[in-house]
Amino acid sequence: MNVFEKSDLKTGMIVELENGDKYLIVLNCLSTQQTSKDILINTNGWLLLKNYKQNLKDYKRNPTFLENEYTDKSFNIIKVFKSKWNGSIMSFSNLELIWERKEEIPELTMAEAIEKIGFEFKLKK
Repeated sequence: MNVFEKSDLKTGMIVELENGDKYLIVLNCLSTQQTSKDILINTNGWLLLKNYKQNLKDYKRNPTFLENEYTDKSFNIIKVFKSKWNGSIMSFSNLELIWERKEEIPELTMAEAIEKIGFEFKLKK
């Protein structure tokens, strides 16, 4: 599967973030405010799925009184798994990889490359 989006996630799937953390997907989880939320949860805490873009990137961190809202790339989802058995799902063992983000290599013109790195250069043969 080349393209995998937020709308493809199902309850029970496991995701791995760029920072190496793994989370269980739980959709329509009832919150303390009696509202339904889609979350990622592990033994250290939880994240809100609504804070991700459809492409599973650019998690928006909630601001505190000291900082503005910002995007944290270390929370990008890079792998999606399904569990092969119904044992202790929070152990994140016995997983089957169903999607992995491939590194994106941009195509640039020479002018765009110069603009990106900030100085002119010559290519070696």
